[in-house]
This record gives sequence, C-alpha cells and structure tokens, in this order.
Amino acid sequence: MSRKTSRVPLVVLSALAIAVLAGWVALAGELEPPVPPGTPTMKPLNEIEPRRPIYAGMLPLTIDEEGSSWYLAESISVLVGGITVAAQRVTIDLMGFTLAGFSGNGPAISSIYSGTTVHNGTIYGWDQGVKLGSSSTVRNIRVYHPAFDCIVLGYDSRVTDSTAVNCGRHGIVVDAGTIVHGCVASNNTENGIWSTWIDAGWTVIQGSLISGNIVDANDRNGIRVDGHATVLNNQVRASDETGFEGKAGIWVYGEGNRIEGNHIAANNIGIDLDGNDNIIIKNTLVHNLTAAYDVAPSTIGNVFEIGTGPTAGPWANFCKGTGCPP
Repeated sequence: MSRKTSRVPLVVLSALAIAVLAGWVALAGELEPPVPPGTPTMKPLNEIEPRRPIYAGMLPLTIDEEGSSWYLAESISVLVGGITVAAQRVTIDLMGFTLAGFSGNGPAISSIYSGTTVHNGTIYGWDQGVKLGSSSTVRNIRVYHPAFDCIVLGYDSRVTDSTAVNCGRHGIVVDAGTIVHGCVASNNTENGIWSTWIDAGWTVIQGSLISGNIVDANDRNGIRVDGHATVLNNQVRASDETGFEGKAGIWVYGEGNRIEGNHIAANNIGIDLDGNDNIIIKNTLVHNLTAAYDVAPSTIGNVFEIGTGPTAGPWANFCKGTGCPP
C-alpha cells in the first residue's frame, strides 16, 4: 500500500514565520524606541568644536575668559587693532590663516597674562607680531615685516619652529628661562635672537636655551645673550651690515653663558665677548670679516685654525680666515 506525504507549501511556512516574529517583537517591545518629538538627534556644535571662531569683523578683540580657546575662521586683514588677551591660559590657533595689519595698530596678538599659546599661522605687518607674558608658547608661527619686533615673550616661555623675518627692530626677544628652538631669524634691523635675563635682587634667574636655529643677515648681531644662557648648535651668518655696537654673529654681553657647537660664518666678528666667566667650546668660525673673536684666544680657551690636525682635542674651537691665532 503506497504512502502519501503531505507537504505544506513554502509560501505558507514563510507567512507563519513572519507572524511568529511579529509576535515576539510585540511582546519584547521595540529594540530602539523612537526619540520624543523635538529631541536633538546630533551632537551640539559646542561639543564638535568647543573653540570659538574669530572673524575680521570682531577685531579689535579682547579675550577675557580664562582657559578659553579660539581659532581664526578666515584670513584677516584689518585697519584696526588686533587681539588682546586679558586672561590666563588662552589658546589661539591661526588655523593656517594670515592675520595682517598695519603699522600704528599695535601688536597683532598681545598679552600681559601668563600661559598664552599662539600657533599655526602667519602674521604680517602690525607694530609687533606676537608680544606675550610669562609661561607662553609660540609654535609654528611666521611673522613678517612688523614695524618693530616680531616675537617677544616673557620668562619661562617657549618659541619653536617659527620664523621672524624683516622685523623693524629685533626678530625674537625672550626673557630668562625660555627655549628658542628650530626657528629662523633673518634680515632684521637689530638682533636676530636676543636672550635677556632678570636680576631679582640677590637671585639671578637663569638665562635661556637657544638651540638649533638659523640666524642670517641681521644688521646688529645674530644672537645676543645677556647672561646665563646656553647657545647651542645654531647656524649664524652675515650679521652686522651697519656697524652697530656688538657687531657679531654671537654677542656675549653678560656673564655665565655657554656658547657651544655653533657654526659662525661671514659676520663682521664671529664671537664678541664682553662678559666674564663664559664657556666657549666646540664652535667653528669661518670667513668672519674683522676677527674670529674680539678678545685674545687665551680668554676663551684653545682656538685652532681649521686644518691643524687632530691634536687640538674635541672641546677646542676652530676658525678659518681673519682673526685666527697663529
């Protein structure tokens, strides 16, 4: 006797599965219930970009909120004043844009408060480029053609990977305890880089670290240090075009400085020593016009003419051309 198998059509099974699944959903509730009407479905703008934009129409601008962060939203060229920071720990990101102004309008960005950071952009014109208080940071800033100084920082600050070119006075001026590293200071009317120092009664606040910079064609001195600074591994050339006081690639004006490993070429004087108790080692001086040094070599230790052989020792200074010892 033959047996017959009863088959349920596939369409019926599919319909049954859909009905069962719908029942489960009804019992469990929606996995992602809809948000109430009027509820935002995206992050607010202040969470995506908490910094505040700066537009040309906002200048002159005073920032008085401590710890706030700002950014240029466009390149700006104005006839009015710049940005004044009147609070501590303010950050301004130029976002790769240019902040341009004219002589007579003060600094582009200025502050007497501590902890200001300015980075990532170009400043053109103005009376000064950046003039900031203590514990400030300037990073990746290019300053061109201000009427006076390009970059001025208070003590315990840092300026790195920045450019100061064609300043009407000094390129980079820093107070004690500041790092100047990886910068270019060229074609400035007076000093390319100037490290000052502070004598607070009985306490002398130590000088700055000036390292790995390119300093070229400044009219007064390439680098000037006033006391207790370290000048290390810089390239200094073609200073003193107009014969001001100093007249040197490196002018060691004060005491207790360490001048080491610099290459100093084609200046009027290579190193001009006017202070006492300085350490001058491992420098090379080539083709300086008047003298390699403006003092007797015995004042600074051994100086050997380049090519005299390996017996000079690893800490000696070497020179070539005018002013080398016999």
